[in-house]
Amino acid sequence: MVQRNVLLKHWIMRYEENNLTKEEADNILRLIGQRIKAKRVASGIPQMELAKKLSFQKASLSRIESGKTNLKVYSVHKIAAVLRVNEHELLAEIDHDKKHSYESMVLLQAKFRRLGNRLLDLNASMSQLLAAIAASTDYRERIRLHAMAAEILAARGKMLEDQKKITEAMHRKEVH
Repeated sequence: MVQRNVLLKHWIMRYEENNLTKEEADNILRLIGQRIKAKRVASGIPQMELAKKLSFQKASLSRIESGKTNLKVYSVHKIAAVLRVNEHELLAEIDHDKKHSYESMVLLQAKFRRLGNRLLDLNASMSQLLAAIAASTDYRERIRLHAMAAEILAARGKMLEDQKKITEAMHRKEVH
């Protein structure tokens, strides 16, 4: 029970930390569903038989395997028990050494999009700041605004560097 709660807390923390969108959360559900299906197929159990063993409707199991429904803790436990696998195998992160890590790529893309949105916000702030500098006649105010502009430029440089690192990481995943 403790192991199961730790794994689910892990996923919840990842959701909260990464501010995942619904699309990204759906991709993670799809990934878990793919793992369940792969374990079922590897065990040689037809979908209908597994559904009966779980006391699920076949359509419910199909929705789980395709990632179209949220999983409850108890459902994950039942599925793992029937498939004779550890729940960790269904919920754990993908090994980062594996090639074409779908989950990692989704998270990288999400981070890239968020950085892009932040950069757009910074650019808009910088435009407003430059207009304020141009309009200001007070020397002290202009110095304060210039200091703010320098901070924005530094933050923008850091974000661009982070975006470059993410791009390189995504490229490495696609190449391998």
